[in-house]
Amino acid sequence: MPTRTRMATRQQASAFFDEEDEDMADLQPTFSGPVVKLMMYPPPPAKGGISVTNEDLHCLNDGEFLNDVIIDFYLKYLVLEKLKKEDAQRIHVFSSFFYKRLNQRERRNGADTTSLPIQKRKHNRVKTWTRHVDLFQKDFIFVPINESAHWYLAVICFPGLEGPVFEKNPLYLDPTLASGSTAEPQSEENIPEHCRPLSPDADGLDGLSDQPEEPAEVDCDPSSENSEGAQDPPGNNRAEPEQQYTSELHRISVCYGSGKGDDDTYTFSDDQSSCQDECSEDGALFEDAAASNLSSLASKPTICKQPCILIMDSLRGPTRSNVVKTLREYLEVEWEVRKASQRSFGKEVMRGSSPRVPQQDNFSDCGVYILQYVESFFENPIPSFDLPVNLSEWFPQLRMKTKRKEIKELILKIQAQQDLDRKESDLVEAPPTSPEEPEIEETSGSSAQLPNLPVSP
Repeated sequence: MPTRTRMATRQQASAFFDEEDEDMADLQPTFSGPVVKLMMYPPPPAKGGISVTNEDLHCLNDGEFLNDVIIDFYLKYLVLEKLKKEDAQRIHVFSSFFYKRLNQRERRNGADTTSLPIQKRKHNRVKTWTRHVDLFQKDFIFVPINESAHWYLAVICFPGLEGPVFEKNPLYLDPTLASGSTAEPQSEENIPEHCRPLSPDADGLDGLSDQPEEPAEVDCDPSSENSEGAQDPPGNNRAEPEQQYTSELHRISVCYGSGKGDDDTYTFSDDQSSCQDECSEDGALFEDAAASNLSSLASKPTICKQPCILIMDSLRGPTRSNVVKTLREYLEVEWEVRKASQRSFGKEVMRGSSPRVPQQDNFSDCGVYILQYVESFFENPIPSFDLPVNLSEWFPQLRMKTKRKEIKELILKIQAQQDLDRKESDLVEAPPTSPEEPEIEETSGSSAQLPNLPVSP
């Protein structure tokens, strides 16, 4: 990856990384000038707020890498502003520092923990990050990862399940039905929970209500006590209304294939690499993927949800099987610590796969793509987790041409609203000056005399 682009990671970096760790800290920024804080999201009194500066805003310019602040801000925004309360409880979003901390090289002068297995030493580095969160009660866990100045996304799906679970497919078209007859449409109540869009309906897209709700599961500040104690931001930071989502059938973009792919260099390609010990895609089926999607899904009487780790990468590159292995080991130790029992998360239980996802056409948009992957996951959920899955038509590439501008305008809009709220608050808090109650100046010394005050008759 070219080093001329920026990948600054200022937020709490010095507290977690060695000087030798160059992946996220040593690329030189192109920003120049004084750094000015623009806003805090969510604003006080909510906990876990992320401070966004003009330096962070700069990396939303074309050709710049998104830094950790923008990644964490937008992921937190999606959860706090775009999800219903009950859906927010189904997911957990880790900070962009989580995986780097988990996989950090050990300090030479650190505490002597060599007697512990490497998996437990790794877990110890992040053991406090989930003290208020039970990951095994979540359906989906999102882990943004940066390695060698490249962003990609890991999604841990259904970690609490011990194996595949099959449910009735609400879109199934029974071939035994008489010609010309149609199946009864499924009611909203019959659609499995994980198949429903996580985003609210169109009438709920213009922000949060004025009433505070239960905090969402977003861990975007390693210095805070997880977001379980965080509060939702006030309802005045409202997003622009978005277009209504299309029908359930049109939203689902999943198809199936088999095969293998691997490459050790980054290239621009519609093909996608996969974990070498797991399922992957078949390039021969790629062109027919979208066309066969609906018919393929509608022909299956059941849909599957199973524990798995999905690696979503916008650049064809090296295999990520080591990432899947690291996350499996983390889950095993996390289970042991939380449940006080042993459980295997090996590949026979927690499969790994690299879905075919939309690919970037430059060397700077990897961060923008992982944000869109999460947003699309909320809007267009994967209906069945029969691996591998194909998400190549998940969202139109045209959407990515304006994504940076949308995020920048969102930040500036929140800044303007917070500035307005601050001015209004200052006016309310300013005490009025009353001529009948003049201010009393404090004086020092024991012999100080109070000024003569008017005496009421």
